[in-house]
Amino acid sequence: MNQFFSFCKEKFGDNLSIDDIDRNTIRGYIYLLSSKRLSNRSISRKISCLRVFFRFLVKENMIDINPAATIGIPKIKKTLPEVLSVEQINKGIDEIEETTPVDIRDKSILELFYISGIRLRELVNLNLMDINFFNKTIKVMGKGSKERIIPVGNTGLKAIKKYLSATGRYNPGNFYKKEPLFKGRTGKRISVRTVQRVVEKRFANIAEKLKVHPHILRHSFATHLLERGADLKTVKELLGHENLSTTQIYTHITSEQMKKVYKQAHPRA
Repeated sequence: MNQFFSFCKEKFGDNLSIDDIDRNTIRGYIYLLSSKRLSNRSISRKISCLRVFFRFLVKENMIDINPAATIGIPKIKKTLPEVLSVEQINKGIDEIEETTPVDIRDKSILELFYISGIRLRELVNLNLMDINFFNKTIKVMGKGSKERIIPVGNTGLKAIKKYLSATGRYNPGNFYKKEPLFKGRTGKRISVRTVQRVVEKRFANIAEKLKVHPHILRHSFATHLLERGADLKTVKELLGHENLSTTQIYTHITSEQMKKVYKQAHPRA
């Protein structure tokens, strides 16, 4: 808001009145922001602030009309999520030498991220009682406290069993406890930051110019499923998305990959 009022003061001088500000004033301000090469996202935020401010003034009967009400929000280009290839994922996981309990834990974390597509905080919040060893599934509490069941198959289950065995916790008597699945060095529930560091460290030399974070593994999970013929609705349920439109972003990734392969492979492309 300070930037906007500085602009208005320069335009109207020291005798600036709130009544002097109209739609054209705001349009001039937006033009100034655009000339400074601000992103559409930043400009949209500033317009939203102006709308709220002038709405308040209307409510308080300080002005009659909100001059920002009809100002359009610039379109924000959706960027496609970054993903790793299947080969990069396999390399990042398989290169971990399971010589210590921490190594085994880290490998189990990566396996579970990729095999299930769960969010970072969902993984951190997993308890032993959430693992169904018979059905080979995990129970996840997602956004909005919505519960979902996700298959983890033999690969995910094997990684979990190995980690629990390495830490002396693979005991059927423990499987009904509300005890953290993944623990840090202190024996308490592993932290979000620790898991982030695990992913960054284990993929540091795998993907050039790309800082790998847990959500990239989630993106990769969804993309690889769709590339191999999974239907959009199933992927939506696995990811725990509220709307199908959120999941549809991954169809654009597979389309882009298809174009790339076509261009490289077709003799007349």
